[in-house]
Amino acid sequence: MKSIQFTKFIITFVLLILWSNCTKDLCLDNYIGNWNFKVIIDSHTLPVTKEVHDTTNYQGTITRGETNDELKIQYSDTHIMAVHLNEDGTLSDYCFQPSNCSGSFSNDNTFKYHYGKQQRDIESSGTLFYSLNIEGYKISN
Repeated sequence: MKSIQFTKFIITFVLLILWSNCTKDLCLDNYIGNWNFKVIIDSHTLPVTKEVHDTTNYQGTITRGETNDELKIQYSDTHIMAVHLNEDGTLSDYCFQPSNCSGSFSNDNTFKYHYGKQQRDIESSGTLFYSLNIEGYKISN
């Protein structure tokens, strides 16, 4: 009788370990596929000497990255972004100062990302403000 209980305990323990190791991988697999990306770029200098506002739609892909928590997001023909995910679906903070970035998957088929920076603009002797916003919507696996 004790050996049956011990066997059940071992099987349960092994299944729990396997399940906990696969949870994040399975979660990442939910994001992999073909996506529509809306890319919004804004930049301006203060004092205002030049402004850029551009919105472009792309079809791209999200694939697995190099590590268990990494995804590669190709949001245009020439732009690929590698991101690391926290368990809650938010992107790990990897921006360097004075830049800031944030992003998250709100569910398996919606992605939002923001990148912003501020730097000295040599041409105008002013300050350049730049932002990149990406909204993604999954279209297929």
